Amino acid sequence: MITLDSALSFYHYGKATSTAADYNGVDMRTEVYLLTRNVKIYGDSTDDWPAHILVTDQEETNGQLNKGSLIMNNVEVDNCSQEDQGRGCIRFEGAIGGANTYSKISNSAVHNGMDWALSLLSAENIEIRNNVFVGFTSIGARIDYTKNVTIVGNYMGDVKSRTLYLIDNTVDKEACWAIGSVSDIKTGVKNIGLTFTDNIAAGCQYAGFIAPGYLACGDVNSRIFYNNVAHSINGLGAYLYNNPLSTSS
Repeated sequence: MITLDSALSFYHYGKATSTAADYNGVDMRTEVYLLTRNVKIYGDSTDDWPAHILVTDQEETNGQLNKGSLIMNNVEVDNCSQEDQGRGCIRFEGAIGGANTYSKISNSAVHNGMDWALSLLSAENIEIRNNVFVGFTSIGARIDYTKNVTIVGNYMGDVKSRTLYLIDNTVDKEACWAIGSVSDIKTGVKNIGLTFTDNIAAGCQYAGFIAPGYLACGDVNSRIFYNNVAHSINGLGAYLYNNPLSTSS
């Protein structure tokens, strides 16, 4: 039990009234996380192009392949991601180095960016565990065309709506967690070997989670997408679509 002797400085997403009557006297409205870390990565605030962290494979002119990998634990990242670029504060793109290449982000606080918090596109062998992502725009995390990705125990909150249209005059499929939905779902966006459990979405636009259904209709034992919580959403808690990996989804 934590007792506060003064009001919180900032708004924490939750219902406007107490939930004590619904939970045996326990008020479960707020999400409070510690953002400060000793290792800090700060983006420049002077323009609309602050930093972003890119992990990718790169082939040198001599044919040598450098395999992208990121191990980040207990780090604070502030004011990163570039406005209206759809790249993400932390961005894995083309990071498919193989079975011996592994990336992990854990116990870190990533907050306050002009665009997405996290982007995983055509990337493999990544673990995202026990992190806080808060204060981004349109989409919290984008996961498309990935393999062997584990996302467990993370909080994603305060994802604001974008005010501008994209180049083709469409709007983003806004969500805190957008799994296989930024690219057109109808083309069969596939995320193979994905585990997505025990995550929280709060203060999101349109949906807390956009995700594929289970591989088999009626499967009650699958733990691929499991025990995730959405609240304080300006729309749907979850939007689920037919899993492109299966014809019986």
